[in-house]
Amino acid sequence: MAVFTGAFLGLVPTLTSVYVAVRHPGQGPAQIAQIVLGKWLGRLVGAVYAAFALWIYSLVLRDLYDFMTSVLMTRTPGVVLVASMAAVVLYGIWGGLEPLARVAFQVVTAVGTGVVLLMLLSSREYNILQREPFLFQGLGAVLESTWETATWFSEGVIAMWLVAHVKQPRQAFRWTLIAYLCAALTLAGITLTISLVLGPNLPSRLLYPTFSLSEIISLGAAVERLEVLLVIVWTSGIFIMLGVYLLATSTAAAHTLGLKSHRVTAVVLTLAGVWIVGLWPSSLDVAEFSGAPLRLLVHGGTLVFIPLVLLVGTLVHGALQRRRSASA
Repeated sequence: MAVFTGAFLGLVPTLTSVYVAVRHPGQGPAQIAQIVLGKWLGRLVGAVYAAFALWIYSLVLRDLYDFMTSVLMTRTPGVVLVASMAAVVLYGIWGGLEPLARVAFQVVTAVGTGVVLLMLLSSREYNILQREPFLFQGLGAVLESTWETATWFSEGVIAMWLVAHVKQPRQAFRWTLIAYLCAALTLAGITLTISLVLGPNLPSRLLYPTFSLSEIISLGAAVERLEVLLVIVWTSGIFIMLGVYLLATSTAAAHTLGLKSHRVTAVVLTLAGVWIVGLWPSSLDVAEFSGAPLRLLVHGGTLVFIPLVLLVGTLVHGALQRRRSASA
């Protein structure tokens, strides 16, 4: 329930961002801000948008780095691993969005298929009584979880940047709703499966409960260690996500600075992202630092306030243009 209520709340700033982008076809967030708010205030908004995308990029990179060093590549030096991953992402977005778009559909399809297989293959371990402790938590627990999921779904404001690359922007509303529904069903399915198999307490003590869930799956003696396939699919999706955020932050920074290409800012922000990753001993420290007050400031300001400001600016700007056309 919390997943769907959080998705509904997160849909508001996302659809607002899509509407603003549709009203300014071919323009990114920093460009739109300069059109409707003026040069200097627009650049400030573009800088905030770029900083937020860089922050999310560094968090995702840190989480992937921790997973790799704790589960797969335990003996690989951390500096080598994080630098290699960042270099791969930088290479992937060097030519713009097209290289990511060519593989994104296949990766997303593989991720969805992996989630369905995980749910089906773990069904033998389902215990409906594992859900009973959740039923006694009351509405307060649902509201608290809703806030967590809403902040995650609100990151869909990245659509304001993506719509600029769509040939038919007005179809963005439909695809946004489809993507939201798929994301909500995926997250709800994974959450339900983990709680039915691992119970109410164990998942909170695990760093990667989905990976732990996949480790217990086997199809007799024929197919074991299924988690290896799931890890490949999951990491592919994470690299696509990293590419999207790095391209978003580098493009917004380039537009803010008045540069024609995103490549220079991409190199600088890649180095900045690696430096931010090195600031944290682990992703647990990042999660502790990103507590409710900070998340309220960052997500509330960037994911709600900025889209609303751009919406009001777009409506006012459009009204002024129509008045000028009528008077002429």
